[in-house]
Amino acid sequence: MSVAASHRDNTRRCANFTANKHLEQYEVDDNVEHKVQKEKLKKVISSNNQNPSGKLDFIDWVQPLGVSYHFEHKIEDTLSKIHSIYTSNNNVVRRDGGDNLHFVALLFRLLRQHGYPVSSYVFERFKDIKGKLNNESLAEDNIEGMLALYEATQLEVPEESILDEALHFTYTCLKSLIDNNQLSPCLNARVNHRLSQPLHKRLHRLEHLHKREIGNITKWWKEPELPKEVPYARDRLAESYFWSLAMSYEPQLSTTRMITSKLVAIICLLDGIYTPMAHLKNLNFSHRPSTGLITDYRANLFTNPIAEK
Repeated sequence: MSVAASHRDNTRRCANFTANKHLEQYEVDDNVEHKVQKEKLKKVISSNNQNPSGKLDFIDWVQPLGVSYHFEHKIEDTLSKIHSIYTSNNNVVRRDGGDNLHFVALLFRLLRQHGYPVSSYVFERFKDIKGKLNNESLAEDNIEGMLALYEATQLEVPEESILDEALHFTYTCLKSLIDNNQLSPCLNARVNHRLSQPLHKRLHRLEHLHKREIGNITKWWKEPELPKEVPYARDRLAESYFWSLAMSYEPQLSTTRMITSKLVAIICLLDGIYTPMAHLKNLNFSHRPSTGLITDYRANLFTNPIAEK
C-alpha cells in the first residue's frame, strides 16, 4: 500500500462542534420572598370572592410558568368544584358564562388537561343556523375567545370533527388578522407566537430547581475533562437536559431528569467519538479499558457515576 493510500485510510472526518457555554451560573436558591409570593398566590386561588372565570384564568396563567405544582392540590380542588357545577354527563351545561367563548374554551381545555372527561359537543352552540362556525357566530373582534378556542383544539382526540373544524377556522381567521395588520403590534406578536407554538406544545419556564440541576450536571460533565480531549465530538449538555425536561418537569422527578440528561449526553459524546475516529477493531466493547483510543475514553467517562446528583 502506498504512503498516500495509508494516509487517506488513517484520516478521519472531524466536525468542529461549538461547545455549550458554562452553565454553572444557574445556581439559584429559594428565598423568603419566593415563599411569601407562593402563599399569596395560594390565597388567590382559594378565595371565595373570585368567580369561576377568574380562577380558570389564574390556573391558565400559572401553568406555563412551571410553578403550578406549588398549588397542585388547590388547583385540583378548584377544578373539581367547577367540573361538578358546569358539567353533567360529561357535557358542559349552560350556566353563567356558558355562552362566552373564552370561558367555555378555557374550561374545556383545563378540564381535559387534568383528566376530566369533557365532550367537545359544547362547541356546537357556537355554530350558526347553517351548522358552520363563522365570524358572525364567534365575533371576529373576540380575539381572546378565538385564541382560547384555538388552544382547546390542541387537545383533540380522534373523530372529533367539531374540533377539526374549529382548528382550521380559528387558525385561518387569526392568521388573516395578522397578515392584514388588523392587530396592535403587541397583540400581533402574541397571536403569532401562539399560532406557531400552542401552549400544549411548549416547555414550561425554567424554575430555580431546573437551573440548579443544569449547574450540577455541568459540574459532573466537566470532571473527566472528556470534552477537552475530544473537541470534535458533540458537546450537547444543555440540549440533553431540555429533552428530559420536556418529558417531566415536576420536582419529584428530579433524579429521572438528571440521569436521563447524563445518559443522552454520554450517548452523543460516544457517537461523536466512534463515528469519525473508530477503526472496526476498536468497536468491540469486550476490549479492556487500556486497549485503544475509544475504550480509553469510555473508561474515563464511566468512572464518573451517572446517578450522583
